[in-house]
This record gives sequence, structure tokens and C-alpha cells, in this order.
Amino acid sequence: MRMSIKLDDLELIKRVDDPQTRVVKEIRNVYNITTSNRRKVVEHKIPSSEGSILSDLGRIPVRISFDGEFQGPDTKTSLESLRAKFKIGKPLPFSSDITNIADVNQVLIEELHINDIGGMPNRYNYSIVLREYRPPPPQAQAPPSQEEQAQEEVKKESEIDDIRGRVLDAEGKPVKDVKVKIKGDNGEWEVKTDEEGYYEVLDVPEGKYEITVDAEGYEDVKAEAEVKKGGAE
Repeated sequence: MRMSIKLDDLELIKRVDDPQTRVVKEIRNVYNITTSNRRKVVEHKIPSSEGSILSDLGRIPVRISFDGEFQGPDTKTSLESLRAKFKIGKPLPFSSDITNIADVNQVLIEELHINDIGGMPNRYNYSIVLREYRPPPPQAQAPPSQEEQAQEEVKKESEIDDIRGRVLDAEGKPVKDVKVKIKGDNGEWEVKTDEEGYYEVLDVPEGKYEITVDAEGYEDVKAEAEVKKGGAE
């Protein structure tokens, strides 16, 4: 079974033949593969004792190094592609069926050295060092402070376009269960006061409104309200 190593869209082990003539256009190969798998371990000395405690801080990203060779008429295209991937300096997709790096799926090209083999046109060898890339964990967001929560509540309150009021009698006592009419260019509503004389109409469009009370003794009583974007007045 042939080994496989793929860096982004570039297969580093491959034979490319002309589909018509079957002439070999390019051969790519790798050899001298070395992988470094390590864990970060910290030793804590125990006071007044010769012993110590070891703490495992997790696996260090895998380091992969190998030599490779490109040869054939189409070699320069693959060579330039590999060089461009190094210059971009960003994590690249990676896949391989090599056992101890089969779970590595993103890498950064740490080093790249390319050699032109003298006297052998269209043949180059290279050495490359890859470092496994693991995205940093998402940062935990701190809960909002009391001040931020209060500001959010004020913001929400200011976004409610409602009309509210209260009906009182001559002695300042609440008048319950009377009809209140709210009329404007954008609509007309009729509501009743509650036990404490309060009434409200929710989600009123912007505009000016006239408020009247449909009850004996309130025939000449009128009020005005203006609803603007962000709250009622």
C-alpha cells in the first residue's frame, strides 16, 4: 500500500502521467520522515522532602519533518505551489495515513529548504518542517456587571413604544373600570382602567394621540401624548 501525504491541495507522493501518451510528467516522493510527539510535564518539588510531583500540562503540537523530491517536466508548478504555501504563513489542511500523525489535520510550515540538483534539469529536492496547528479555545465571556445589566434594562425600556396613564377622581382616588379612548392618525384604541385606575396600550406607532375618558364628569377632560422612536411621551 502506497503511503499518502497531502498538504492543502498538493499531494506530496504522486505519479502524474499524460493521459494520452502515458509519458511520465511528474513524480513526487518523500523520505526520511521524522515525527516528534511530546507532552509538557512540570515538576513541583515538595518542601522539606526529596520527592516531587509531576503535572501533565497536555500534549505539545506534533512536529513533522521529512525530505522530498520533485522530478519531471511539470515539476516547477508543484515547486512554486509548495513555496507559495510557505510564504502565506497560515494554517493549511493536512492529511496522512502515517500512523502517529493520522490525527493531525492542520499544520503550519515552519521551515522549507529547496535544492536544485545540478546537472539534472527538472529535478529538485527539498526538506520541510511542519508544526501541528491547533486553534486556541474560545475565550469565556465574563458575565455582565450590574452597571451593564442596568444599562441594558434602560435600553430595553426605551425601545417600548407604549402609552400609559391613570384616571383619578376629584379627590385623587383611582377610578376603575372606565373606558379610555386613544385616537391618532395611525390608529384608535379603547381600553379600560384597572383596580388602581391604570390603563395602557402597547406597541403604538409613532405619532400624536388624543386621550379621552368615556365617563360622567370627564367630558371636557382631554390629554395628548406623542410617541417617538425610542419611547412614548
